[in-house]
Amino acid sequence: MAIRGHSVFLLLRKEVEAIGERRDINRELLEKMEVEYERYVNDLLGKKPEEIIKSSYETVIRDEILFMIEGNYFSHEQMMDLLSFENPLEICTTAWKECNEVDTEEIRESVDGYLQELKDDMKRKEEELMINNNDISFEIVEHIGVISQNQHGWAKELNVVSWNGKRPKFDIRDWSPDHTHMSRGLTLSEHEMKNLKDIVADKDLTIPAGSRDKKEKDYER
Repeated sequence: MAIRGHSVFLLLRKEVEAIGERRDINRELLEKMEVEYERYVNDLLGKKPEEIIKSSYETVIRDEILFMIEGNYFSHEQMMDLLSFENPLEICTTAWKECNEVDTEEIRESVDGYLQELKDDMKRKEEELMINNNDISFEIVEHIGVISQNQHGWAKELNVVSWNGKRPKFDIRDWSPDHTHMSRGLTLSEHEMKNLKDIVADKDLTIPAGSRDKKEKDYER
């Protein structure tokens, strides 16, 4: 009985942890989308009245998507995929307009399909950017850190790299998981890196984000 009770406790704890993780992901995605929405509105305010009117339907769609995110209408996997892109609100808006539906299930399926198209396109571009190691030699002299990583395992890294036996330089580019392939990137000399460090040292690197009033809306599941 004690063993069974312990197993139930572990299952409940895992469930609570999963709920907490989903809540955190939902909050992060919502905050990211709200920043994107604010940029969209600010850009819209700079347009002519007739252009604003033409954009009214798209503005409504973006509002509705934010309400759906607030209401947890997207799956854990969908939210994780959306977080991996810079413009999740734009992605959902495009998917909504393509399916031309108002049913939440249809919208979710359309978002799934559009996300898969984007991921396939990203993978194709990464393959196109791969550099054949037979054409160039390199040595990663020092691995400094990972800046970001996408869903395919490729990581944007800051390293010190020697290319074709030349003097090592600071290097920012995407690398495959086994570091046998890489994308095009940016190299910086020691002097350039020191200048960059000085430039950002006293800067607030937070991208400005406004806040928008929350509205309450009930959805029928």
